[in-house]
Amino acid sequence: MLRQSKQPKKKPKYQSTIKRTLHYFLKANWKYKWYAIALLIVTPIVIFVRQILSPLVIANVIGILSSAGPEDFINNGNIFQIPLVQKILPQGIFLFLCQLVGSAIFGNLRVYL
Repeated sequence: MLRQSKQPKKKPKYQSTIKRTLHYFLKANWKYKWYAIALLIVTPIVIFVRQILSPLVIANVIGILSSAGPEDFINNGNIFQIPLVQKILPQGIFLFLCQLVGSAIFGNLRVYL
């Protein structure tokens, strides 16, 4: 009777690929750890500004417009003296800055990192 030698079990090919990929990923993150930390900080800020803060400002503006009376729209003087404009203009500027900071600056920074 022939004696069969025991061969060690081979690992599936995908396990070695996963291990190698994780090794390179962790090695790159360790090498550029400040980029990874910055990315972990910037991403929640971008999500907060884009997904939460901007819709809240828009909802507030819609609430102001829906509760405004006819006297809020009419003024013979300067446009900035209209009560409705005085209520909405600061929020419009804030919304513009949110979009500028959230999308243009932090969004591009997040893609760069």
